[in-house]
Amino acid sequence: MARYTALSLLLLLLLFVLSAAPHHSSAAVSESLKNACANFVYPDFCLEALGDDPRSATADLHGLALISLDLSVASANAISYDYAQQRRDPSHDASRKNWLDSCLLLYQGNLPPLLNYTRMFLESGKPGVGIGLLTHATQVGLVCDGGMKIGDKPKLEYLLLLAGRFLNLLTSQ
Repeated sequence: MARYTALSLLLLLLLFVLSAAPHHSSAAVSESLKNACANFVYPDFCLEALGDDPRSATADLHGLALISLDLSVASANAISYDYAQQRRDPSHDASRKNWLDSCLLLYQGNLPPLLNYTRMFLESGKPGVGIGLLTHATQVGLVCDGGMKIGDKPKLEYLLLLAGRFLNLLTSQ
């Protein structure tokens, strides 16, 4: 019995220590990430979005651009999933379902491929070509601007702007 009590206390202590540890703090955010985000239109969003990704701690501009693109694809996929769920709602009228169908087509059929091609050009050392594709991706996303927000955050729009910022910085070097 005492053995189980000691084990339980040890587990509780471990859970307390793990829950008290911050997921990311300003101290954990690298100076290079702070510098990269400092001139972004929304520096707090930049630090929050990229600071949550462990790859950002050691990433250069190229790596931050890739991470931003990865996060954009994940956000577009989340929005697609949300639209698909809304599409199943029987209370929506025909015009709402048509709008959702159109947005699903844009988010599923166009946005991820554009972002993946942008990634491919960035990886092959041609970020300038990626900027053009990213511009088209942003326009696709703006067509269904209601989906640009997840909760109260304009996540996809800001992520696309962030990726564009890093691509522009890479082409100006």
